[in-house]
Amino acid sequence: MLFLAGSLGLYGIVLGFLGIMLHVTSLRSFGVLYFSPIAPFKLAAWKDVLTRIPVWAKRSWGNN
Repeated sequence: MLFLAGSLGLYGIVLGFLGIMLHVTSLRSFGVLYFSPIAPFKLAAWKDVLTRIPVWAKRSWGNN
């Protein structure tokens, strides 16, 4: 990142950040993707991304 930023400026920072994000989204931990609820977009999985919903609300939506 330091080399990219020093040689390409803001474009280097953006390219480095995109490269890191591509690498992190392909990582797996115990067989589960590292960005599991976000990277393969599933609307039902976004229930707990920003805030935690109550358990009783989860049960009524069913398992996906």
